[in-house]
Amino acid sequence: MIITGRLLENFTLSDIACNVTPEILHFNPDMLDFMVRVRSFRNWYKRPMKVNSWYRTVAYNEKIGGEQNSMHLKGRALDFALPPEYFLLHKGRQALFIINCKNYWHELCDGNGGFGVYDDFIHIDDREVRSDWDYRTVE
Repeated sequence: MIITGRLLENFTLSDIACNVTPEILHFNPDMLDFMVRVRSFRNWYKRPMKVNSWYRTVAYNEKIGGEQNSMHLKGRALDFALPPEYFLLHKGRQALFIINCKNYWHELCDGNGGFGVYDDFIHIDDREVRSDWDYRTVE
């Protein structure tokens, strides 16, 4: 079964559902708050956001080696692919792009939230403390 339809502008229900099952969490106020933040971020970002992972079931999270207390398990984290044009930018412009994304995400989370950068994607979540990390291995 494939989940279709839109819940948020620019995102389908299949974007929010677990990658390997059509399973989605029952919506709750915290998840809905996160979705509002994501919508605001996407409007600021002004480009498509290819969702790699949003909600994860416990089984899927374990299978891919996700953190045991991952915000993905609560539907309050999103991994999205870096846009193709990012890889064409000079290193200084890449750094500025990441800084701008990080600053705006933390602004949307009232100074809190998680922001992680990987070789080809960005992770955002709305945890109650500020947490930043950079796990890029490509120079």
